[in-house]
Amino acid sequence: MSNFAFARTQRVALVLVLALLVVTLGFSGRPARSSIHDQTDLVEALTQLEVPAKVPSLPGLDGALSLAAQRRDHPLRRPGLQRVGDRVQVQIVARDPAAAKKALVRAGGGVQFAHRNLIQALAPISALKGLAEHPDIRRIESMRPPETFATAGQGVGAINASSWHQTGFTGTGVKIAVVDSGFAGYQARQAAGDLPQNLVLINKCANGFEATTEHGAGVAEIVHEVAPAASLYLICVDGPVGAATAVTYAKDNGIGIISSSIGSAGWSRGDGNGGTGTWDAVVRSAVENGILWINAAGNYANGGHWSGNFSDADGDGRNDFTSSDEFNDLYMPAGAIGCITLKWDNWPASSNDFDLYLLRTSDAAVVAKSEYA
Repeated sequence: MSNFAFARTQRVALVLVLALLVVTLGFSGRPARSSIHDQTDLVEALTQLEVPAKVPSLPGLDGALSLAAQRRDHPLRRPGLQRVGDRVQVQIVARDPAAAKKALVRAGGGVQFAHRNLIQALAPISALKGLAEHPDIRRIESMRPPETFATAGQGVGAINASSWHQTGFTGTGVKIAVVDSGFAGYQARQAAGDLPQNLVLINKCANGFEATTEHGAGVAEIVHEVAPAASLYLICVDGPVGAATAVTYAKDNGIGIISSSIGSAGWSRGDGNGGTGTWDAVVRSAVENGILWINAAGNYANGGHWSGNFSDADGDGRNDFTSSDEFNDLYMPAGAIGCITLKWDNWPASSNDFDLYLLRTSDAAVVAKSEYA
């Protein structure tokens, strides 16, 4: 059982997303309200915390990269910064893509993928500040791998697709792209007859088509069950750059449907109007080009999401999740991997600075925290 709380500087609207990745192909979360008597040690643990002095943001870098560029002790192992040696995986929004790529290479970095003015790359941590100041680079953002949503299978019965199959609607002549973050095990599914032999494979994942997860292969199997005669294109992406490339490929190759069961919290406001380099922009581009984008949704609804206005009736700097509870509890089974995202919205701009803490109820230990970015 774990609890978390956070401090604030002024009242704004807050959105908190919890994703507990329990197995390779799914996640779940189950809230459990804590009782008042068991919060004393947790409150004491938060009171004893020394919140470090804030590090000023560097222009052109997001918060995580700005901190990494200024602090040698920055915890680069944490999820949210993907490190390879002394380099970190980033997304660059360029004014002049060719010049930006040259500057990146001169600084010791390397291009992984590019699409128009978007560049997915590895950049030396020591070069981040200089690259952000380069006139041909608009901004640099940390890469956050997309989250995979549950794939339960047996979709034919759930949506009564067999009735359509019996009348001849099986997907003949339809092209469908499955966009996901990994397709490990797809060959075994082909051998078992769960996927067709004529798959088209496109890799835009830095770690390889099969290196990360078998989630995409599971999604593709469901799509094949529902539309067994459709042509399937499996496209591996690990960020908006690859996803934007997938949309262009779909447009150029007459693919009318994209199925995606991945998501990523915090890239933009979430109202569909995110700018260049966001997932919002990728999906909007697909729609504008006549492509039907179908995305998994609702996976956070059952105990995986909290939202509300920041409230601090007693003035102790901690949010009141209810009138009598400053902690939002969640249950994590043994061996689970937790991903917690805090997002706040004070549109159109915010100067607020929030800290996020994850505590264990059994001993009031702070097992994770975010105080800088």
